[in-house]
Amino acid sequence: MVEKIVGKIDYDALKTAYIQIKSFADSGEVEVDFTWPASELPETLPNFVDLPEEIKILLHQVLFDIHVLDGKLICPGTNREFTISNGIPNMVLHEDEI
Repeated sequence: MVEKIVGKIDYDALKTAYIQIKSFADSGEVEVDFTWPASELPETLPNFVDLPEEIKILLHQVLFDIHVLDGKLICPGTNREFTISNGIPNMVLHEDEI
């Protein structure tokens, strides 16, 4: 399953999100239901078949097992913040944002 998804994702965006979430979790700014592995994502993603098994497992964990329980999402285009509470992001816009 991961092999099919990896070819369709923006790997740079995934790596950036992983680094940001890990940084926020380490600082206590967000609560994450995830145990961070010792491995790190590679700078670039070679052919999936050529990846070591530990990186394949890490990719699976990053794509499917990270759950932000409490924190916020920030829109990079507008800097609008969306709070996450109990794992559910509040994406409702205010009246003046419609």
